[in-house]
Amino acid sequence: MRPGRAGSAARGACTMRSSPLRTPGEYKNGGANLRIVWRYAASPFGTVLIAATDKGICHMAFADNPDAALTNLRAEYPNAQLHEGEHPFHEQALSIFGGGGERIALHLKGTPFQVQVWRALLNIPQGAVRSYGSVAESIGRPRAARAVGTAVGHNPVAMIIPCHRVIRESGVIGDYRWGRGRKMALLAQELGAA
Repeated sequence: MRPGRAGSAARGACTMRSSPLRTPGEYKNGGANLRIVWRYAASPFGTVLIAATDKGICHMAFADNPDAALTNLRAEYPNAQLHEGEHPFHEQALSIFGGGGERIALHLKGTPFQVQVWRALLNIPQGAVRSYGSVAESIGRPRAARAVGTAVGHNPVAMIIPCHRVIRESGVIGDYRWGRGRKMALLAQELGAA
C-alpha cells in the first residue's frame, strides 16, 4: 500500500468519455472481458480502494473495511478479471488528494442521466456547495432533485467526482456514501483552502 499525497482536496480535471462512458457490452455482462487492476492506497481522509481499466479509473471508494470494499468491487464487476497491482491511472486519481490539476481519465458505468449529473458535479468549484435542487436546475431538470440525489449516491469515484459538495436545500450537510463525518471533513478542508 502506497500513501496518497497529502494536501488539499482540490477538484482535479477529469476526462469523461461520452455517455455511457463504457461500451454497453463491457458492463452489461458484469465486466466480462474487462481487466481491472486494483489496490489500496492511503489518503488524508482514510484508505481508498482504487481500480482502473486500460481506459481509465472505474472505481475509487473509501475503504474503512478493506474486505467489504473489495467485496463491493467484485460485486460491481462479477465477470471482470480483477488483479491486485499498480496501474498508471492510480497515480492520476490519487493526485486529487494533493491538489494537483492532473487530468484524470475515467471509465465509468452509469446511465445517461447519472453521467449528466456527474458532469455537473465536476463544475462545482472547490470550497463551494450546491443543493440537489440547484444541480437539477443546472442540468435542465428542475423537478428532478430526488433523482439527482440518487445519481449522486451512485458516484463510483469518491473525490474525483465531488459528490461531497452537494448538500440539502436547507443547508444541512446530509448523508454521504462514505460517512457523514468524512463529508464534513472534506468540506472543511476545501473551505479552508479556498
